[in-house]
Amino acid sequence: MCDATEKGENLTRGLHVREIAWLEPHIAAARLRPLGELAFLDSAMRHSTLGRYSYVTAAPFGRLVVEHGKSYWNGEHTGKDPLYELAQLMRRFSHQSHNGLPPFQTGSIGFFSYEMGQLIERVPRPAAAGVGPVPEIMLGFYDVVVAFDQIENRAWIISSGYPEKDLSSPLARARERAALIEARLALDVSRARGPAPPIPRSAGARTLNKIVTKLLSRVSYITSWKEIYSRRMWPSASSPIFHLAMIPGPSI
Repeated sequence: MCDATEKGENLTRGLHVREIAWLEPHIAAARLRPLGELAFLDSAMRHSTLGRYSYVTAAPFGRLVVEHGKSYWNGEHTGKDPLYELAQLMRRFSHQSHNGLPPFQTGSIGFFSYEMGQLIERVPRPAAAGVGPVPEIMLGFYDVVVAFDQIENRAWIISSGYPEKDLSSPLARARERAALIEARLALDVSRARGPAPPIPRSAGARTLNKIVTKLLSRVSYITSWKEIYSRRMWPSASSPIFHLAMIPGPSI
């Protein structure tokens, strides 16, 4: 366990870090899911350079959503230019990084949709049959993350203490939040160390899974996705696959 020294403004803010006993990332995801707004960044292929790290986090302290050119922070319209607002938030919630740890050490997770292009240039809004409006930007801001080194089988809880502004108290919040996450991870861990239970899938989702998990050449990849599109084999909004892909803040 270690704490970085706080040095004035948020730009040099440190982190609270504690190493925990190893557990599989998917087990951690199951333990943290009840906290809400789970984000699971999973490197399923364990490889020293291509799939070394995985991350699990939940319960963001803030969310930036940009819809129709308007930015909203935790549901309230900011009245600011969306890209300016994003830059301000990134600056406000920045911190020092720790060497020797997985590179993502808390921060924002989400997506920039194709519709974001309308914030930069005037282009027609894309139309997708059967798909509702998609925000230009959706980012969750997470103050705690469980980071996994899948080569060394090591895991850490990393906590920033945000959104606490007073530098005399963020360390207390960081420790408290890390303790909460550690307690959640300890639930039923002894029984959860076996293989992950199978996830029920519809026939369409099983076919989709079979196609996209093959080792494909470029040509067969394009052919397969044309087949997927023509059959409309997309998971339903209630399926586990959909929730893994469309959790608020699904990717860095």
